[in-house]
Formats: sequence, structure tokens, C-alpha cells
Amino acid sequence: MTDIATLTNATPEQLADAVEENLFSMFRASTQALSGEIEEADQLSRFHCPPMSPIFKAAWAAHLAPHEADAVIDDTVAWFKTRNAPFFFWWTGSDTQPADLGERLVARGFGVFEKDAPAMVADIEQLNWNNPRPSELRVGPVTDEEQLMQWKRVFIESFGIPEFAGQAWVDATHTVGFGKTPWHMLLGTLNGEPACCGFLFCGAGVAGLIGLGTLPAFRGKGIGSAMQLERLRIARELGYRYAVLFASEMGRSPYLKLGFQDTGRRVSRYIWRQEQ
Repeated sequence: MTDIATLTNATPEQLADAVEENLFSMFRASTQALSGEIEEADQLSRFHCPPMSPIFKAAWAAHLAPHEADAVIDDTVAWFKTRNAPFFFWWTGSDTQPADLGERLVARGFGVFEKDAPAMVADIEQLNWNNPRPSELRVGPVTDEEQLMQWKRVFIESFGIPEFAGQAWVDATHTVGFGKTPWHMLLGTLNGEPACCGFLFCGAGVAGLIGLGTLPAFRGKGIGSAMQLERLRIARELGYRYAVLFASEMGRSPYLKLGFQDTGRRVSRYIWRQEQ
């Protein structure tokens, strides 16, 4: 599912913009697929979908005057509260206004979930496709309930996250149907054992790589790089020239070796949680 034509011969500025726009496109696609609610305006955008994870509930693209920012934060919190949301993410980027919005969010009770994640881009044809790959590794789409449960376990254990965060993707898949979700869910197995997982979402004219996880016992074997290349191979077969992602600072170096470029832009996300 895409919302603009596939990018070709993109400028560096267009590619840098596409990193965040791919994420926002996923919010729109999720809203449509999961019968959620979305509001988009010049001042601020926000959406809410049923699955119990903050990835399905977010505010983004804030362009606020300093004198109105605090009131808009309060209004947005109230918006999510009326929908009984236990949490939501607020995403900020290089174009966020006011520039101190992150500090304002923290002052109003938000936690810092991820700070200054590097926004990276690549021309798929220019990547290092010769990375070694374990011969026993098999990567494929999640197509049935057994694979979905394996994917959930790998996702939770790889990232050390709560069970509900993995269950949200299970619930979303059940709602939409196998093979019908706007995102691709991939599972990697080594000698038949689930080892890694990842998403591919194509939108805003580019292929977005999201949520790459490898179980601790399988790390250091080239499995993560192989999963990356498999996602990129699928994107290329779908007709996409460019790939985008957010990296952790620790994960930035492997992406550079693979052929990605750091745009110099940074993305942060803050989390609001309902008081217990």
C-alpha cells in the first residue's frame, strides 16, 4: 500500500524527507486497515488504532508556535484519554516546531523513548549484496498462525519488550488477515529454529525497514544483515529503488557498511502513559 508514486532519481533532500514520510504513511495505512481514527492538519497530526501498542497511537508533524505548544500538548493528551488509550508516542524530527518541543513534552509528563535516532537512506542497487549469509538461514513471510506465534516470540525476546507489544501485531494481523496487512512481516529460521524477525513497509515512494530483531543466542552470525538483504530483495522485486530506516547509534555502523547513508537528520519519540 502506497500513497505516492515510487521515487526514482530522488534528490538527497527528497530521500531525507522520505524517511519520516514512510513512517507517517504507515500510520495512514494502519488507520485504514484497522478501522482507526486519524486527524491530519498543518499544525499537528495524530491517529489511534485498536491494537494495544503505542506504535498504533501517535502524534507527529508538529508545527506549533511557542505560545500555543503547551496547550496543544494538553489537548492531544486529552484526545487520547477520551479514546481510553493507555499510552501513545509523540514523534519529533528536524522540522518539528517549536525546536524545544521535546523538552516541553518531558516537562508535561512524557518519557523519552528514543532520542536522536539517525535517519538513513540507500539506493538498493548500490548496496553491498555480497555480505556472507549462513547457508542454513531461511527467511520468508509470515503466512500462518504457527509462524505468527514464532514471530511474536522472537520480536518480544529480541527487543526485551512487554508481551502486549508483540500481541498487538498478532491482533492486527488477525484483524486484517494473513497476506492482507499493509506491512510485510518476515521470520528468519536457522536450522529450523526461529532466529530473527523484521518488517517491511512500502509507502511514501520508498521501502521502509522497521523492527529488525535477532534473538541473543543467534547474534554475531550475520543473520541480521541477511534479514536486511532479504527485505531489500523483496522491495526491489516490488519495484522500489530506495530504502529508508531509523537506526540506533549502535546500529548505525552496520548500516553504513551495508551501503546506507546517514542523512544527518535525527528522529526522537516520546511516550505518554496513563497514570495508574
